[in-house]
Amino acid sequence: MVAKVNSQEALGKARQQLRTYNCSSGVDDPGDIVIYTYDNDSNEMIRLFMLPDDSMKEAIISAVGNGVAHL
Repeated sequence: MVAKVNSQEALGKARQQLRTYNCSSGVDDPGDIVIYTYDNDSNEMIRLFMLPDDSMKEAIISAVGNGVAHL
């Protein structure tokens, strides 16, 4: 799932035990997104925070399709 950090979809997963990587600017930015994915190699859920530019956002939407929420 890909969603804005403060969206209902992301907040619903916020309390789960996940491996977390923060690649955002470290400042609350309305463009920050969070990506939730499953890593088959480590057998765990991963949460990645990031601030993508427009071209990266388009690539994410294209790759994820229906898993994108409110970008």
